Amino acid sequence: MVVVAAGAAQVEGRPGGLGERFEGVLDQLERQRDMIASVRNVDGSDTAAESGDLEDTGLEINGSEVTARGGLESAWKKAQENPQLLAYKLQSNAYKFAWLLIPISVPFVALTFLWRRKFGLYDHTIFTTYSITFMIALAFVASLASQFVSGTLGFLLLLYAPFHLYRQLRGTYALSRFSAFWRLLALSLFAWWAIAIFAVILTVMSG
Repeated sequence: MVVVAAGAAQVEGRPGGLGERFEGVLDQLERQRDMIASVRNVDGSDTAAESGDLEDTGLEINGSEVTARGGLESAWKKAQENPQLLAYKLQSNAYKFAWLLIPISVPFVALTFLWRRKFGLYDHTIFTTYSITFMIALAFVASLASQFVSGTLGFLLLLYAPFHLYRQLRGTYALSRFSAFWRLLALSLFAWWAIAIFAVILTVMSG
């Protein structure tokens, strides 16, 4: 800038108004410099603001992240406020998502065959699919019998479920009577766990 100012001082003395023109050019250059500096400041402040907004947004996203626990608590509150609505949603969604019982139940079946490696997940999936299909059909027939005949008949039909599971275990996996019987007891307990998990999933989805 000292050299430019010295040049401007020398040009001012020349004829033809060259000094004035040079001063005008300098003024334009200084204005452009000021504009560039102001733009840089604005960009810096905007960038900082944007980064702050991103951080805030990230915090908000993390704060409102839906977890299984949060979804369950929300569904439980809604169930307390309107249990009839939740019951209706569970009934309407149970048959739609009944297939979820298969992936829920397969790990429980696999637990009873951990030391028998010749049976894989494919075998357990086929077994579980047929078993759950039969149980659903049996429950449907039992409900019809209870409604149109008698509740005693419907209850007696449901008693056939463990006997069927016992026969299915022996026939599918070629088990002895003892092996099939203790697996029947274990799977009868696991069935309630699977139903509980299924009910929780439906409750969260319905909420």
